[in-house]
Amino acid sequence: MVSAGVGFNVTSEYTVTDSNTVDTNGRFTELVAYPYYRIKYFDVYDEATFGSDNYLGSGEAWKPIGVCFAVFD
Repeated sequence: MVSAGVGFNVTSEYTVTDSNTVDTNGRFTELVAYPYYRIKYFDVYDEATFGSDNYLGSGEAWKPIGVCFAVFD
């Protein structure tokens, strides 16, 4: 139900790959990769047979969608 609500399979594993090249000109340079995520927030309700639904809590589902590169020298 959560997968249908957020629009992607929350039990699947996702792989994100990317690459980057940095011209260091002989200097020490650090290239760090950080994942970009699509985050979907949701609320969870228990459907009551009679009356209003019972709020149980909330959650979030994170799906990696890309890579951000940072260069430090």
